[in-house]
Amino acid sequence: MTLRKKILVADASETIIAVCRKLLTQHGYDVNLFQDGTKALEELKRTDYDLAVIATATQNVTGYFIVEELKKDRAKAQMPILMLLGSSELLDTRELVQISPNETLSKPFSPQELLFKIDK
Repeated sequence: MTLRKKILVADASETIIAVCRKLLTQHGYDVNLFQDGTKALEELKRTDYDLAVIATATQNVTGYFIVEELKKDRAKAQMPILMLLGSSELLDTRELVQISPNETLSKPFSPQELLFKIDK
């Protein structure tokens, strides 16, 4: 029996959350989804995940803040992070370079693109 990859997704968009819930559960991933970035960060600090998919825009805090906080935590600093970027973030890469996520994916994205990035 293979272990299911445990993924946390944080995005302010109800649409992205719904798409990720359906797509990732259909493909056998164990998924926890959050619109509230503060709650996502709390969950990430207390639970081990194989991957965090974090949008730059979440409710209450930015995705950049979430990643910065994780990088400060020695136990969580090596967790792979896939950042979901809106079109405006593609132009301002300074913050993105500072937090250096493992991967990025621009919205809107296709289901195949998301699965490809997750399966890397």
